[in-house]
Amino acid sequence: MKKRFLPVFCILINAIFYLVILSPFIKAEETVSGIYKGEFFSFIETGKKSTSEDYKEEDSDADYTYANYQVKFRQDPIKRAGCDLSFFAYRKDYDTSDALDNKSRIFKAKWFYYLQKQKEKSLKFDIKMQYKEKGYYESIESEFSQFMISPSLEFRKKDIYTLDFSSGFNKYDYPGDDKKGQLKYSGKLDLCRYFLEKKLILSGDYGIEHLDHKQEGRDRTKHNLSAGLDYVFAKPYIHEIETKIKWGKRDTKDEDERDEDSDYEYRRYKAKSFHKINNRLNTGLKYEFFKKDYNVINLDHKGFYIENGYDYEVRDDMKKRIWLNFDMGRKDTIYSERTGNDYRKITANIKLNYNRKGNWKTSLGFEGNFYKYRNFDNDKKRYYARWSGEKVLLKNKLNVSADFKYRFTNYVNELDDEQESLRLGTSYEF
Repeated sequence: MKKRFLPVFCILINAIFYLVILSPFIKAEETVSGIYKGEFFSFIETGKKSTSEDYKEEDSDADYTYANYQVKFRQDPIKRAGCDLSFFAYRKDYDTSDALDNKSRIFKAKWFYYLQKQKEKSLKFDIKMQYKEKGYYESIESEFSQFMISPSLEFRKKDIYTLDFSSGFNKYDYPGDDKKGQLKYSGKLDLCRYFLEKKLILSGDYGIEHLDHKQEGRDRTKHNLSAGLDYVFAKPYIHEIETKIKWGKRDTKDEDERDEDSDYEYRRYKAKSFHKINNRLNTGLKYEFFKKDYNVINLDHKGFYIENGYDYEVRDDMKKRIWLNFDMGRKDTIYSERTGNDYRKITANIKLNYNRKGNWKTSLGFEGNFYKYRNFDNDKKRYYARWSGEKVLLKNKLNVSADFKYRFTNYVNELDDEQESLRLGTSYEF
């Protein structure tokens, strides 16, 4: 057996043992909540997209056809132990860039155990594992496999603080180019502190990654830092404020959507406010500043995003709930090298939601995006129509859902474009 398949083999053996061998005995045990509970979840999705949606509009559109599916098993703690197991696969076929056509398979597993479980405090140990294979149909040298393992300890003291420490390693192997192989060691500390009966929440985290050897175009050591503050005023017109700032360095391989490989430095600041105008109408304001500097790719940029949203409760009683969402936003992005890519985007969307409580729910939404580029030839108008539905069966144990998205783009100097995607999902609780 090839070495790179050993992690997958180990995960599957553990999964089979856990689900098949232990399942008859599991149901007889008592969970932390007193009742055994778990969930099986799966979905399949297919359609067409563009990279501008995946990369948060950091690059020009590159359309591709895709198909992906996932299966996941989650089990609540039996006395003190529990697990999550999942498998995810996707495939991309680009219209104009055959070198980026690829497929991936991802196996994930998480086991956790409560070393201490009390009403006022708890101490939990968990270990996460992931194995990923990403293959390119034409760029063999870019193919890689990844194996990650990360144990952690989480300590919670009710209404006072949460402390989480994790460490681990992440190994990348490139069969077509041994020089690109990486072994990353990591550590992270998360802290969340509550004050004034949880009206004031302070949070922050610090993480570090270190490569085992220096590579050209790569940062050997990466630091990541964030800090946040949330405050609940609970006043008639100012209900809550959230702020968060992030800084650090990452690898594009950490984001499954991007198919090029490069390190980058990022900065991000976000502020939100929530306001209750009356019993039926709520509104929120959001401001976000972002900046990215890539090591290799010449897509360095910065910008801001501002949004104002409204939620209106049409009806809410014992049997059904109807509500409306309306949002408007503006995004400005400036590139340091590709100045022709500078753009301003105005967005408006509306969504109608209906929930037949304990039975089914559905929503229908429309969105318009209007782009103005420094290079006027790139101007476009992009419209979306989205529908989703969800039905509950078998005494609320079985849930089936469907999501459909239609996109129409009107270009200034190109042919208009239409895209559709469909997602079907199901989950079963037991």
